[in-house]
Amino acid sequence: METINDYRVRFRSEKDIQNAAALARSARKSSQYEHQFNIVEFVERDFAPKLKGGLLVVLVDGELPANKPAKVTYNPTTLTVETRVWREAREGHDRARWIVAHELGHIVLHDNTAKAFSSNGGSRAFDKHYSAEWQADTFASFFLMPDQSLGRTQDASVLSILCGVSYDDAADRIKLYRVFSNNRYEGDFCPECGNFTMARNGTCLKCDTCGATTGCS
Repeated sequence: METINDYRVRFRSEKDIQNAAALARSARKSSQYEHQFNIVEFVERDFAPKLKGGLLVVLVDGELPANKPAKVTYNPTTLTVETRVWREAREGHDRARWIVAHELGHIVLHDNTAKAFSSNGGSRAFDKHYSAEWQADTFASFFLMPDQSLGRTQDASVLSILCGVSYDDAADRIKLYRVFSNNRYEGDFCPECGNFTMARNGTCLKCDTCGATTGCS
Protein backbone atom coordinates (compact mmCIF):
# COMPACT_ATOMS: atom_id res chain seq x y z
CA MET A 1 0.00 0.00 0.00
CA GLU A 2 1.40 3.41 -0.91
CA THR A 3 2.52 5.42 2.10
CA ILE A 4 0.83 8.84 2.22
CA ASN A 5 1.54 9.94 5.79
CA ASP A 6 3.78 8.05 8.15
CA TYR A 7 4.36 8.01 11.88
CA ARG A 8 7.11 6.79 14.14
CA VAL A 9 5.96 4.06 16.52
CA ARG A 10 7.77 1.65 18.78
CA PHE A 11 9.99 -0.97 17.16
CA ARG A 12 8.28 -4.18 16.09
CA SER A 13 9.98 -7.09 14.35
CA GLU A 14 8.35 -9.17 11.63
CA LYS A 15 7.89 -11.96 14.17
CA ASP A 16 6.14 -9.60 16.60
CA ILE A 17 3.77 -8.48 13.85
CA GLN A 18 3.17 -12.03 12.66
CA ASN A 19 2.16 -13.05 16.19
CA ALA A 20 -0.19 -10.06 16.46
CA ALA A 21 -1.78 -10.91 13.11
CA ALA A 22 -2.25 -14.54 14.12
CA LEU A 23 -3.88 -13.48 17.40
CA ALA A 24 -6.25 -11.14 15.58
CA ARG A 25 -7.09 -13.81 13.03
CA SER A 26 -7.87 -16.28 15.83
CA ALA A 27 -10.87 -14.12 16.77
CA ARG A 28 -12.73 -15.57 13.79
CA LYS A 29 -15.76 -17.61 14.80
CA SER A 30 -15.34 -19.84 11.77
CA SER A 31 -12.10 -21.73 11.12
CA GLN A 32 -9.09 -19.42 11.35
CA TYR A 33 -7.31 -21.71 8.91
CA GLU A 34 -9.70 -20.90 6.06
CA HIS A 35 -7.49 -19.21 3.48
CA GLN A 36 -9.92 -16.53 2.28
CA PHE A 37 -12.85 -15.04 4.18
CA ASN A 38 -15.18 -12.05 4.25
CA ILE A 39 -13.08 -9.43 6.03
CA VAL A 40 -16.00 -7.06 6.60
CA GLU A 41 -17.98 -9.76 8.37
CA PHE A 42 -14.86 -10.50 10.40
CA VAL A 43 -14.57 -6.87 11.52
CA GLU A 44 -18.26 -6.49 12.33
CA ARG A 45 -19.00 -9.90 13.86
CA ASP A 46 -15.72 -11.19 15.28
CA PHE A 47 -13.20 -8.38 15.79
CA ALA A 48 -15.15 -5.33 16.97
CA PRO A 49 -17.04 -7.05 19.83
CA LYS A 50 -13.77 -8.34 21.31
CA LEU A 51 -11.86 -5.06 21.05
CA LYS A 52 -11.47 -3.29 24.37
CA GLY A 53 -13.66 -0.22 24.22
CA GLY A 54 -15.29 -1.44 21.02
CA LEU A 55 -14.83 -0.23 17.46
CA LEU A 56 -16.87 2.42 15.69
CA VAL A 57 -17.03 2.02 11.89
CA VAL A 58 -17.92 5.21 10.00
CA LEU A 59 -18.64 5.03 6.27
CA VAL A 60 -18.18 8.17 4.17
CA ASP A 61 -18.95 8.94 0.54
CA GLY A 62 -16.03 10.28 -1.49
CA GLU A 63 -12.35 10.38 -0.65
CA LEU A 64 -11.09 11.27 2.79
CA PRO A 65 -8.58 14.11 3.26
CA ALA A 66 -5.13 13.45 1.73
CA ASN A 67 -6.78 11.04 -0.73
CA LYS A 68 -6.78 8.25 1.82
CA PRO A 69 -9.45 5.57 1.38
CA ALA A 70 -9.53 4.82 5.12
CA LYS A 71 -8.09 5.98 8.43
CA VAL A 72 -8.04 5.03 12.09
CA THR A 73 -8.42 7.42 15.01
CA TYR A 74 -8.41 6.66 18.72
CA ASN A 75 -10.31 7.53 21.91
CA PRO A 76 -12.69 6.05 20.89
CA THR A 77 -11.19 3.69 18.34
CA THR A 78 -12.82 4.59 15.03
CA LEU A 79 -12.34 3.16 11.56
CA THR A 80 -13.45 5.66 8.92
CA VAL A 81 -13.61 4.18 5.44
CA GLU A 82 -15.05 5.08 2.06
CA THR A 83 -18.40 3.40 1.46
CA ARG A 84 -17.15 2.09 -1.89
CA VAL A 85 -14.08 0.48 -0.32
CA TRP A 86 -16.17 -1.14 2.44
CA ARG A 87 -18.60 -2.52 -0.13
CA GLU A 88 -15.80 -3.84 -2.35
CA ALA A 89 -14.06 -5.42 0.65
CA ARG A 90 -17.31 -7.22 1.50
CA GLU A 91 -17.47 -8.43 -2.11
CA GLY A 92 -13.91 -9.77 -1.94
CA HIS A 93 -11.99 -7.26 -4.07
CA ASP A 94 -8.31 -7.75 -3.31
CA ARG A 95 -7.32 -4.06 -3.01
CA ALA A 96 -10.22 -3.22 -0.74
CA ARG A 97 -9.53 -6.25 1.46
CA TRP A 98 -5.90 -5.11 1.79
CA ILE A 99 -6.97 -1.60 2.79
CA VAL A 100 -9.20 -2.94 5.57
CA ALA A 101 -6.50 -5.37 6.76
CA HIS A 102 -3.96 -2.52 6.77
CA GLU A 103 -6.25 -0.42 8.98
CA LEU A 104 -6.76 -3.41 11.28
CA GLY A 105 -2.99 -3.38 11.65
CA HIS A 106 -3.13 0.19 12.92
CA ILE A 107 -5.89 -0.72 15.37
CA VAL A 108 -4.03 -3.75 16.74
CA LEU A 109 -0.50 -2.32 16.79
CA HIS A 110 -0.85 1.41 17.38
CA ASP A 111 -2.51 4.11 19.43
CA ASN A 112 -2.61 7.89 19.57
CA THR A 113 0.95 8.18 20.92
CA ALA A 114 2.46 7.80 17.42
CA LYS A 115 4.73 10.68 16.40
CA ALA A 116 4.62 12.08 12.87
CA PHE A 117 7.77 11.84 10.78
CA SER A 118 9.16 15.14 9.49
CA SER A 119 7.80 16.19 6.11
CA ASN A 120 11.22 16.96 4.62
CA GLY A 121 11.97 13.38 3.63
CA GLY A 122 13.82 12.62 6.84
CA SER A 123 11.57 9.66 7.52
CA ARG A 124 13.59 7.64 5.04
CA ALA A 125 16.51 7.69 7.48
CA PHE A 126 14.52 5.72 10.05
CA ASP A 127 14.63 1.95 10.32
CA LYS A 128 11.41 0.71 8.72
CA HIS A 129 10.60 -1.25 11.88
CA TYR A 130 9.62 2.09 13.47
CA SER A 131 7.28 3.01 10.59
CA ALA A 132 3.56 2.82 11.36
CA GLU A 133 2.72 2.33 7.67
CA TRP A 134 5.29 -0.44 7.17
CA GLN A 135 4.04 -2.20 10.27
CA ALA A 136 0.42 -1.98 9.11
CA ASP A 137 1.32 -3.31 5.67
CA THR A 138 3.30 -6.16 7.21
CA PHE A 139 0.35 -6.95 9.48
CA ALA A 140 -1.97 -7.07 6.46
CA SER A 141 0.41 -9.45 4.69
CA PHE A 142 0.56 -11.87 7.63
CA PHE A 143 -3.15 -11.50 8.39
CA LEU A 144 -4.37 -12.21 4.86
CA MET A 145 -1.67 -14.78 4.04
CA PRO A 146 -0.76 -16.85 7.12
CA ASP A 147 1.96 -19.49 7.01
CA GLN A 148 -0.69 -22.18 6.58
CA SER A 149 -1.49 -20.71 3.17
CA LEU A 150 2.19 -20.52 2.22
CA GLY A 151 2.43 -24.18 3.15
CA ARG A 152 -0.11 -24.89 0.42
CA THR A 153 1.59 -22.95 -2.35
CA GLN A 154 4.49 -20.63 -3.05
CA ASP A 155 3.27 -19.70 -6.51
CA ALA A 156 2.27 -16.02 -6.42
CA SER A 157 -0.53 -16.46 -8.96
CA VAL A 158 -2.08 -19.32 -7.00
CA LEU A 159 -1.56 -17.63 -3.61
CA SER A 160 -3.21 -14.44 -4.82
CA ILE A 161 -6.34 -16.39 -5.78
CA LEU A 162 -6.25 -18.60 -2.67
CA CYS A 163 -6.03 -15.67 -0.25
CA GLY A 164 -7.81 -12.93 -2.20
CA VAL A 165 -4.84 -10.57 -2.55
CA SER A 166 -3.02 -8.97 -5.46
CA TYR A 167 -0.25 -10.78 -7.31
CA ASP A 168 2.37 -8.27 -6.08
CA ASP A 169 1.31 -8.63 -2.44
CA ALA A 170 1.41 -12.42 -2.79
CA ALA A 171 4.89 -12.28 -4.33
CA ASP A 172 6.16 -10.06 -1.49
CA ARG A 173 4.73 -12.42 1.11
CA ILE A 174 6.42 -15.41 -0.52
CA LYS A 175 9.79 -13.63 -0.37
CA LEU A 176 9.31 -12.94 3.33
CA TYR A 177 8.24 -16.50 4.01
CA ARG A 178 11.31 -17.92 2.28
CA VAL A 179 13.65 -15.68 4.26
CA PHE A 180 12.23 -16.72 7.62
CA SER A 181 11.87 -20.38 6.73
CA ASN A 182 15.52 -20.57 5.66
CA ASN A 183 17.53 -21.70 8.68
CA ARG A 184 20.68 -20.07 7.29
CA TYR A 185 19.40 -16.66 8.29
CA GLU A 186 19.45 -15.26 11.79
CA GLY A 187 16.35 -13.07 11.48
CA ASP A 188 18.30 -9.79 11.69
CA PHE A 189 18.07 -7.20 8.95
CA CYS A 190 21.15 -5.94 7.11
CA PRO A 191 22.09 -2.40 8.20
CA GLU A 192 23.35 -1.67 4.67
CA CYS A 193 20.64 -2.99 2.31
CA GLY A 194 17.78 -3.75 4.75
CA ASN A 195 17.27 -7.34 3.60
CA PHE A 196 16.75 -10.17 6.10
CA THR A 197 19.56 -12.27 4.65
CA MET A 198 22.11 -12.12 7.47
CA ALA A 199 23.84 -15.51 7.84
CA ARG A 200 26.38 -16.62 10.43
CA ASN A 201 29.96 -16.39 9.15
CA GLY A 202 32.33 -17.32 11.98
CA THR A 203 31.85 -14.72 14.70
CA CYS A 204 30.21 -12.30 12.24
CA LEU A 205 26.91 -11.98 10.45
CA LYS A 206 27.29 -11.59 6.70
CA CYS A 207 24.57 -10.44 4.33
CA ASP A 208 24.00 -12.80 1.40
CA THR A 209 22.49 -9.92 -0.55
CA CYS A 210 25.13 -7.18 -0.38
CA GLY A 211 28.03 -8.81 1.50
CA ALA A 212 28.02 -6.42 4.46
CA THR A 213 29.26 -7.83 7.76
CA THR A 214 28.32 -6.92 11.32
CA GLY A 215 28.68 -8.19 14.88
CA CYS A 216 32.28 -9.36 14.47
CA SER A 217 34.18 -9.89 17.72
